[in-house]
Amino acid sequence: MTRSAPAPFRTCSHSHSAPAWVTLGLALVLACGSEEPGAADTSAPSATDDTAGSGDDGGSGHDGGDGPVTNGTCVPHGEAFSDTYDCALVDGPSGDDSIGPTAHAEEDPTALDDPDLPWVLDELRACSCSCCHQVTGEAAFVWAWDFSPVWTDSIESDRLERLANGEISGSAGLPPEVNHGFSRDPLGLPTTDAERMQAYLLREVERREAGAE
Repeated sequence: MTRSAPAPFRTCSHSHSAPAWVTLGLALVLACGSEEPGAADTSAPSATDDTAGSGDDGGSGHDGGDGPVTNGTCVPHGEAFSDTYDCALVDGPSGDDSIGPTAHAEEDPTALDDPDLPWVLDELRACSCSCCHQVTGEAAFVWAWDFSPVWTDSIESDRLERLANGEISGSAGLPPEVNHGFSRDPLGLPTTDAERMQAYLLREVERREAGAE
């Protein structure tokens, strides 16, 4: 008596036949590609993952590559903008020429004694403003953060007062949550602490006025 072969089971591959008992075992174990409960997901993260595309820039939205840099971009306080970014890639306004800074006040050694001066300089050099507003930059004639003996001496008295009162606006820049805490609101100068920066500027206005008397 001739025995018929059992009906074939569905398998994930039909490249060649196999004995029925092997086919059944594979079907039960592999279940044609279905994952076992609790199996680890070893797939690569997708572009929609929270960590995808974050880069190494601390959330500023730019990786320090060759693309344009938004004017107002800052690096963490205490670091130099030019150590991370190429100033030639910064978008936005700048001076029309490089006539250099000019002292608008008599030298006053007491300006160097202000306890917030080192902090202010760290704020200024951390942002893209430092590219044009340095002694060799295109906007040095407005102010230069590295002007000696103190940077505020490079600012005209009227501008210094307006700056201290938040009457000069800069480019929009980036919101602080993606710019290492720096914001141009409300002073126009990017800073991580507008109240502290304004207090310093107001002291400089007072010093300038006292020197003019």
